[in-house]
Amino acid sequence: MVHVPETKVDGAQRRFAKVVNYGLAYGMEAYGLGQRLDIPTHEAAEILDAYFTGVPTVVDLAVMRDAMADLGGDPALVNPLVPADLVIDHSVQVDRFGTPGSFAFNVERECERTGERYQPLR
Repeated sequence: MVHVPETKVDGAQRRFAKVVNYGLAYGMEAYGLGQRLDIPTHEAAEILDAYFTGVPTVVDLAVMRDAMADLGGDPALVNPLVPADLVIDHSVQVDRFGTPGSFAFNVERECERTGERYQPLR
């Protein structure tokens, strides 16, 4: 869920996200995803397209920035003309739960484990 605090995510939203994640993991197509989520097929296709176009776009930007640097230019000048949000979804490990500091601890550990994946995005 984008821009929704964890405490505000309800059961229906969690179910929706899980269906999308499992659908992606098992190669579900838009028709099947739409059926499971009770949404039109074209909306399910838009959800799937967002997952499959975001990562290649980031890779393209990274390659163009590297090329700019190789040519002696400023790689910070290579940016999309239209600002956009990109949601990168992945599974996380839970090391602590049920305590007031659990969330902060788990976020810190997750950044230690996977932070290098997100360096190109900064």
